[in-house]
Amino acid sequence: MRKRKLPPQEGRCQMGAGTEEQCRAPRRRNSEYCFFHEVEKQEERIALGEKLMRLKWLNHSDLHEFLVQTTEAVSRKKLDPQRAYALACLVKLIEENLPKVDSELREHQRLGWAGMEPDEVESLAWRLQKEEKNIAKAMEEEEKGGAEEE
Repeated sequence: MRKRKLPPQEGRCQMGAGTEEQCRAPRRRNSEYCFFHEVEKQEERIALGEKLMRLKWLNHSDLHEFLVQTTEAVSRKKLDPQRAYALACLVKLIEENLPKVDSELREHQRLGWAGMEPDEVESLAWRLQKEEKNIAKAMEEEEKGGAEEE
């Protein structure tokens, strides 16, 4: 794996300057800090994070919209192309996983689990699996008991 060359000291973010923990990211134009440490960009970072958290990733239209917005952010120089590339790779992985997510959602709807939180579904699934094992065990014991009587 190729090691990324650090920007010169004067080109690096000044968060933690003079220490071993100094940020390794390049500074933004006309600023002492990178995007993640610049105080003026905090609201923008929070808004972007909230937007990402709201995305459901349940269909191709959502992914397409995200890619369009990412491309627009790169063209407006609001997003570094390298970060946009990383996001696009993640979107590709998500897109490849969508058929499995869709089939899981259909199964949850069939079982009446739609709308439940993931931890509730998991808890219910474990409980049902345990019940199925108990039923199978009881049936096995019943068969053994019937075979002994003969």
